Amino acid sequence: MLQLQNNFILAPMKLGYAKGDGKITQKHIDFYSIRAKNIGAVTYEPLYMDSGLRELPTQLGIDPD
Repeated sequence: MLQLQNNFILAPMKLGYAKGDGKITQKHIDFYSIRAKNIGAVTYEPLYMDSGLRELPTQLGIDPD
């Protein structure tokens, strides 16, 4: 069984911090680093799997482009 620091779980939310290329930026790292100190688990934001399917121009993605 997974043991968490506490019972708080950060829900996923679209931050819109990418610069249009779908890659993680320093703003992402800073945002999640601060919250990870006091949260039991972090659920990252939704990712697009094809650039034609992104909901925001600044959404994180995992497409091959």
